[in-house]
Amino acid sequence: MKLKGFYIFILVIFNLSVAQAENLSVEQAQKFLHISGLQQGIDMLPQQFEQQINLQRLLTEDIVEHEKIGSLMNEAIAEIDGQGLALNYLTTNSKAGGLSHAISFLETDLGKAIVVAESQANEPVFQAEMQKYAHEMATNNSTSTERLELVQKLIRSLHVEDVMMNMVKGMMFSTLDIFKAVKPEAADFMEAELEKQWQSMEGVLKAQFSEYLSLSTHYIYKDISDQNLSEYIAFLNSKNGQVYWTSSMDIFNLYLNEFTKNFVNLIIKKV
Repeated sequence: MKLKGFYIFILVIFNLSVAQAENLSVEQAQKFLHISGLQQGIDMLPQQFEQQINLQRLLTEDIVEHEKIGSLMNEAIAEIDGQGLALNYLTTNSKAGGLSHAISFLETDLGKAIVVAESQANEPVFQAEMQKYAHEMATNNSTSTERLELVQKLIRSLHVEDVMMNMVKGMMFSTLDIFKAVKPEAADFMEAELEKQWQSMEGVLKAQFSEYLSLSTHYIYKDISDQNLSEYIAFLNSKNGQVYWTSSMDIFNLYLNEFTKNFVNLIIKKV
């Protein structure tokens, strides 16, 4: 399981804070996409879908049939305008109006420092540097109890684990709608099998995510002081930050629904 891509996506959409406010203008939405890194997260989604497609190919017995399906999936993904979906959500959904407050936060010194810190997750050396830092933490055993607690509070405030689990399950079960279009007579069996697979892997995934999130969060925010990290957590838990993760899931679900719609249409046309 490639955890890095999911975590990066969650990090860059942390700012989807919500408050009762007017809808964002196109200019505000574009500004937010730029300064928050949300666009970068959206651009990573095709890669995540491709990984799921390749993983399923390894598990299938009918390679030729899967190659056909995989080709259609890639075509369906290519037709998605991720930026357009995000801009439409940000400018028409009443919940997203509170992003004007997130933009203000991002433009503060702390907000800029947070963005810089989180951008480390996009670097090619991220995994190696994170493991090196984790080894140093374990060797030196110098991380204070307060810091350990702050990092856990940050993870909970970001709802990262919940969002990541929902994303994995969403991608996994998106194949069910596709399967209904290809072999509707076997859809019930497929759904039961997916549920069985999910039940067997859910606990293991949560454990993996929990360990990975702890290590990567310690590394990413290592240059953010305890006081500043506390301020960031306070922002995330404020009225303007509370619903960030539901908004992030809204955008992901819009992308997922668009993919499913495109794929089913291609199935009808070509299969």
